[in-house]
Amino acid sequence: MPGEERSHVVFSVKYHRQRGTNQWKATTNEEPGIQALNVESVMEFADGQWEGQTEADEKQARIHVSIERDPRFFDLSPELEKARMAMTEKANQMADRELLKRHPGAEIEHDTGEKP
Repeated sequence: MPGEERSHVVFSVKYHRQRGTNQWKATTNEEPGIQALNVESVMEFADGQWEGQTEADEKQARIHVSIERDPRFFDLSPELEKARMAMTEKANQMADRELLKRHPGAEIEHDTGEKP
């Protein structure tokens, strides 16, 4: 309904494989334009595989996950950033499990967005 807050939110986790390794760098973003499911789940796994290639040839992947919105997210308080971090971490964990199904032993480094 218009004006109602959604109980779930979609995050997109984009993975880029480092050349010739099983090391992946990941970036996570909230996707407000994508309609979330009303259940926590992996919604989509898209890979960078061309016809005739195998999973070992993949250089990138994108995973959309639907997670429950942290109740603190609705508060305009100092807890808002903690809620955003908690939701991002949950999305990362769900997406990482999915990537690891296809790439066992993958080493994943998440971009935290923090500047040194």
